[in-house]
Amino acid sequence: KVNIMSKIILTLLLGAVFGGAVKATTLAEVSAEGGVSFSNLSTSNGLAVREDTTNYSLTLGTPVADGDLSVGIALAEGDGNTDTDISVSWGRPVNLLGQDLAAVASFEKIESIYGGWEQLGLGLKYSDAIADFTVSVWHQLGSSASYGVETTVSKDLGILIDNLTATPFVTANFANDYNSVELGVSLGYDIGNGLSIGVKGAYFHNDADGSLYDLDHDWGVSAGFSYKF
Repeated sequence: KVNIMSKIILTLLLGAVFGGAVKATTLAEVSAEGGVSFSNLSTSNGLAVREDTTNYSLTLGTPVADGDLSVGIALAEGDGNTDTDISVSWGRPVNLLGQDLAAVASFEKIESIYGGWEQLGLGLKYSDAIADFTVSVWHQLGSSASYGVETTVSKDLGILIDNLTATPFVTANFANDYNSVELGVSLGYDIGNGLSIGVKGAYFHNDADGSLYDLDHDWGVSAGFSYKF
């Protein structure tokens, strides 16, 4: 577990990295979004990471080198513990074999009551009238680290109420030491003036039997709100 001083130092370092990256841009080009949510089960790459938490997040974004740089920090509080997740990603449009895709390179630092990890990822997203298709290759850092491929198929659906969007999805992970599946749906409502609320329900299962990250036909529900500054 990272102590509070280490978290402060890490946050300051990320701020310095982000500040340096946007040095050549203007403040008007920096976007910010904060959120608060409540969840009974959180996962990453198809593995259980924590239960029954209140989550606080802040994400900053800005255009960099013909793409978009995003830096996020999230705090999860529950059962007397506070976990900190850090994410840094850079994405840009690419054309591959005549197809327009969105490419994203990422770094994540994930804390968990079961033991955290750091990982690198590279993903491609293709969107058409049928659905959005995302494939990401990820590799945890360190000796004996897990690695795998995550695939997601999702579709945004406008339903009866204006500004209300339902997004059914299915996500599968194929790793060197386990496989997992997640099926669910999220509902998001854009209230306006930057404020949105959302709820998500999902089914989780993996074959990481006997490990602390095991998911055995579990169900997760989360709800919260976000504000774009």
